[in-house]
Amino acid sequence: EAQPPPGAFTSVSAGSRHSCGVRVDGQVLCWGSNEGVGEKEGDLTWQATPPPIRFQAVAAGEMHTCGIVARDEFAEHALQLPPPAAGKIVCWGDNSRLQASPPAIDAVAIF
Repeated sequence: EAQPPPGAFTSVSAGSRHSCGVRVDGQVLCWGSNEGVGEKEGDLTWQATPPPIRFQAVAAGEMHTCGIVARDEFAEHALQLPPPAAGKIVCWGDNSRLQASPPAIDAVAIF
């Protein structure tokens, strides 16, 4: 699907096969291709399916996406589970070259 979902976004990042946007409430929505090859050939990794946490920024890659977990007001986890720490990088999608395995650092920007 080439059209973004309706609603307001604070930022959008376009990968080669999918795009993701951060909504004003920190929720990430992605659209486009949702297929990827995982660590074993044929494993699907769903690069367009973000985790249910709030982000302050995202960056879409070829078959993966990374985001910075939102600080303070948006850091409450949608499923009432402890969220990853605010400012940490969380990635999803293809990890065949460790591109979805971020370092454990606090981040202020992601590209």
